[in-house]
Amino acid sequence: MNAEAESVGLLYHPGREQAQSLATVLHSLIQKEGIDAWQAPVEAEDEWHERVPATKLLFTLGGDGSILRAASLCARHGVPIVGVKFGRLGFLSELLPTEAIQSLPRFLSGEYWIEERSLLECQIEGEPQNSVALNEAVISQGHVRRVLDIKVWIDDAFLADYVADGLMISTATGSTAYSMVAGGPILHPEVRNLLITPICALRGPTTPFVLRQSARLRLQVFHDHEAVVTLDGLLVGDLANEGMMHVTTARETCKFARVQERTYFYESLVRKLRIPLDSS
Repeated sequence: MNAEAESVGLLYHPGREQAQSLATVLHSLIQKEGIDAWQAPVEAEDEWHERVPATKLLFTLGGDGSILRAASLCARHGVPIVGVKFGRLGFLSELLPTEAIQSLPRFLSGEYWIEERSLLECQIEGEPQNSVALNEAVISQGHVRRVLDIKVWIDDAFLADYVADGLMISTATGSTAYSMVAGGPILHPEVRNLLITPICALRGPTTPFVLRQSARLRLQVFHDHEAVVTLDGLLVGDLANEGMMHVTTARETCKFARVQERTYFYESLVRKLRIPLDSS
């Protein structure tokens, strides 16, 4: 985080009126403490992209999607995120809307701990710029619903040849997102492992692989129609036949400011996934 950063940001989902209203209230309370604050809708990227580098703490008021939109830029500048949940599951969020005003003084006074989560760095061969993802990178079918042939190498050693609807590479954070739905394991969010999870595999390993943090993945896709790459659910490009993508763990991490107990993740799993508890 920039040591000279003084402002607190409030990024809200424009489609949720209550999120915008709460952002306005928090903005006023922060300024009453003599701290500079700004607020912006998540869709106004040009506006808040300019402000984040000089921000010391960013509140997102929306669902996990709002956090995912901000994660890459916040990670680049070391800005911690505080998620206020207006979505459904909210695995990334820290506060409920009813808790935000009461908890605000703790965040303003620095009474929180930092949780660091790993990111993926992805490069599509032939593209000039790498991209970063907090949850997952997915190679999947395009408009034509035909299986893809995807070959995978780890540290230049051949791993497998998948014939499947797609293949995803996930972080520990992504293990409770798309990967979990596809049958992948759940990892603690602070571990730095990578996950390989196939999507409806017809051939190749059906069991997900858990890889070490330093693993270097190379994926090559073969098809006669279309293959697309999405990062955290957003389309970032196409892969031509025999096209290649490289995935590694990014150097930077995404920081989350927490006031919950450090065991919150397990309690959250029980609550959100409705895992039955043995009361004996």
